[in-house]
Amino acid sequence: MNDIKNKLSLERVKIASILSVFSGFCFFAYEYILRIVPSVMVPQFTADMHINATKFGILSAYYYLAYSPLQLVVGIILDKYDVKRILTIASLLCATGTLLMTLIHSQLLFAICRFMQGVGSAFAWVGILKLAAIFLPKKFYSLAISLGSTFGFMGAAFGQMTIGTSVNNYGGSFTLLLLTIAGFLISYFIFNEISRAQQTTDNADFSTHKVNFYGWYKRALIIFKKPYFWAAGVIGALMFAPITVFGELWGVSYFSNVYSYPNIKASFIVSMIFVGIALGSVSVGILTLVISDKIKIIRYGSFGALISSIFILYVKLPFEILCFSCILFGIFCSTEGLVFAMGRDVVSKNLAGMTGAAINLCCMAAGVGFQRLFGTLLDVFWQGQRNANGLKAYPSYAYEISVLVIPIVLFSAFLFTYCISEENKRFHNISVLKNNSRKIYIKLCTVLELKRW
Repeated sequence: MNDIKNKLSLERVKIASILSVFSGFCFFAYEYILRIVPSVMVPQFTADMHINATKFGILSAYYYLAYSPLQLVVGIILDKYDVKRILTIASLLCATGTLLMTLIHSQLLFAICRFMQGVGSAFAWVGILKLAAIFLPKKFYSLAISLGSTFGFMGAAFGQMTIGTSVNNYGGSFTLLLLTIAGFLISYFIFNEISRAQQTTDNADFSTHKVNFYGWYKRALIIFKKPYFWAAGVIGALMFAPITVFGELWGVSYFSNVYSYPNIKASFIVSMIFVGIALGSVSVGILTLVISDKIKIIRYGSFGALISSIFILYVKLPFEILCFSCILFGIFCSTEGLVFAMGRDVVSKNLAGMTGAAINLCCMAAGVGFQRLFGTLLDVFWQGQRNANGLKAYPSYAYEISVLVIPIVLFSAFLFTYCISEENKRFHNISVLKNNSRKIYIKLCTVLELKRW
C-alpha cells in the first residue's frame, strides 16, 4: 500500500511540475499575442486616436521601451523573489493593460497600456527558464526552452489568424475584452499550478536570494567588454528587426494595401511567418547537432531570409505560394536564436543568464527604432489622400519603399557574419568586411556573367 502511495505521489509531482512549466508557456504565448494586436487593429487605433503612421509606430514601441531595459534585471528579480508571485503579477499587468485599451480615446492612455504590457511581458520568457530550472530535471531543460519558444511563436500565429476575424465580426473592444479575460485566467492558472508544484516538490529551491547590485554591475561590465557579445547583439538585432517591423506591426497593413487583401486574409499570411519561426526554432536546434559552426548557420539563414523577403515584398505571388514563402522566411529568420548561444560561448556559466538577457535587450531594442522608422517613411511618401473615415490613405508604393528596410537589414546581417570568427570567437576589424564583401561581389559577378563590368 505504501509503495502504491509513493508511486502516486511521484506521478503527482511530475504532473504538477509539468503543469507549472506549461503555465509559463501559456504566459509566453499570451504576451506574444499582445505584441501583434496593434498590427491587426491599425485602422481602429489610428481612427480612435486620430493619429498618423509615424505617431502610431512611436506609441506601439512603448511596449519595447518597457520590455527591453527590463531584460537586464528580470533574472535578478526572479532569483530574489517568489517566482509564483512575480509571474502572477506580471500576467495581471498584461491583462490590466489590455483591459484599459478597451477605453482608449487618447494617445497617453494607449502609451500607458503598451508600457504596462511591456513590463509584464518582460518576465514571460525568463520565467520559463526559471520554472524549468526549478521544477524539471536538468536533462529536460533544453527541451523546455525549445518547446517554450515554439509555443510563443505559435501563439503569435494563432493570434494573427483569429484576432483579425474577431475584430471584423465582433469589433475591436470585444476582442480586447476576450484577451483580457484570457489574461486573468492565465494569471489564475500560473498561481494555482506553481503553488501545487511547490507543495509537491521536495528538492526544489524556492528560497529568495540576496541581490548585490554592485556585484551585478561588475558582472555586466565583464559582459559588455566582450566584442564577441556585441557582435552577437548586432546580428540578433538586425535579424529580429524584420520580425518586429513586418510580423508584429506593419505586415497586415502591407498585404491589405499592396495586395488588396481583406484584413482576415492579410492576417493569415502574416501568421505563416510565425509558423515558420516555430518550425525553424526546433529545426535549428537539431541542425546544430550536425553543424557546430553557428556563424555559418546564421549566415545561410540571413541570406535565405533576404531572398525570401524580396520574393514576398516585390514579386506578386499567388496566395498559396505567398503563404509558403512566409513560412520559409520565418524558418530562415529563426536562425537568429543562435546569437544567444554565441553570447554563452564567451562567458562563464554564472554569467550565462545575464548574457542572454542582454542579447535579448539588443534584439528588442531594434523593435523600438525600426517600427518608428517604418511609420515615418510611410508619412514621408504620403500624398495627402484620405479615406472615407478621414484617415490617411497611404499609396501602395509608399509601403513598397518603406519595406526596403527589411532586405537592407538582412543584407547587413549577412555581411556582418563575415566579420566574426566562430573558431576563435573573435570580432574582426572592418577591413576584413571590405575584403569579404569584394569576394562576394566577384562571385556574384561570375555567376551572373557580369565580371567584365
